[in-house]
Amino acid sequence: LSIPALTVLDERGALVEADQRRLVRFLIQDGYGADILFAGGTTGEWDRIEPALHRRVIEVCADEVQRYNTKIGIPDASLRETPGAQTSARGVEFWAGITAHTKRDTLENLAGAIRAGADAAVLAPLSIRDVDDPVQFLARDVADFLDASPRRIPVFLYDNASIAADPNVPHIRTRQVKAMARLDFVRGVKVSAGKK
Repeated sequence: LSIPALTVLDERGALVEADQRRLVRFLIQDGYGADILFAGGTTGEWDRIEPALHRRVIEVCADEVQRYNTKIGIPDASLRETPGAQTSARGVEFWAGITAHTKRDTLENLAGAIRAGADAAVLAPLSIRDVDDPVQFLARDVADFLDASPRRIPVFLYDNASIAADPNVPHIRTRQVKAMARLDFVRGVKVSAGKK
């Protein structure tokens, strides 16, 4: 069960950290809720908050998920993937939405997600205003960044016409999806679209 977490802001647009943490704990439900907690995307605020705040949301949510996993005896992501790990409890993964208006901020969000201990990143390449070619962005910029990173995480793509930067290019083209699927770190794509 993958559950998106809203970003809890006060009337001035500042993060209410205590309430954000309480929301994460509520969504985890002591192991009976989320299998994956997803923050920083899909709930509509990613393009309305400043990049530094976006990264802070990722940090807070990742930290709260890690606290839960440590409490049940799963101290890091590698043990959640280890068959027969010495725990009967089920850990929770944390996925970070990293999309921002610019390539630079998106890559900084990816760096922040990795530092925070995210298990995966979710990226909507058509929503980044200065990306002309999503395949090139992933194959060069994101791949180079991950190759130089101390920890490599999988990336899931998101395709949604309602958040595309260019309304004339509402969806990732099939040939682009095929090209991006060949990248070893791309693990899937979610498409929000009509039946056509």
